[in-house]
Amino acid sequence: MAVLMKQYGRTVLCCAAVFFIFGILSGIRVDGNTGFIRIAYAKAAEGTAGADAGQGLDVDTVLSVAARKKPEIVFQYTKVLSQEKMNLNKMFSALDADGQEAFVTVTDVLDSDADSIMYPSKEDRKNQAAAYPADRFVFPRPGIYTIKVKAADREHKTAAAQYRIPVTGN
Repeated sequence: MAVLMKQYGRTVLCCAAVFFIFGILSGIRVDGNTGFIRIAYAKAAEGTAGADAGQGLDVDTVLSVAARKKPEIVFQYTKVLSQEKMNLNKMFSALDADGQEAFVTVTDVLDSDADSIMYPSKEDRKNQAAAYPADRFVFPRPGIYTIKVKAADREHKTAAAQYRIPVTGN
């Protein structure tokens, strides 16, 4: 037994000290709350009693925004494009549920192998660091490309679409 106490004595003493300290913290009583966890919770929740999370919000307004239609994206150019510098964002327009123009942006351009042309790597796509910006984009070669577009209205309703566009040589 002496050998066991010699080898594990510190561990036993540390565990006893931890249980002793935990017992003291569990027995503390402040403002009618007993125990460290209840006291900490009471202090954290202090002043929030009776607060209404929806206070000041009009439920009908929230429901109408939630039921709002997504913007409709429209491709405006001819169906065949050439290999010239162009602003891809101007090729698309969108109208929101009220008939107002929505903000449209091209999010990516994919070649026939579904590889991104705008972003050289997945890390660039994640950071939205386009190698070829949409406002002065040139298709590298003839072929069929997929253009991914996103539209957002003033109520932050979004819509996404993909368009397959043939591109001819110069």
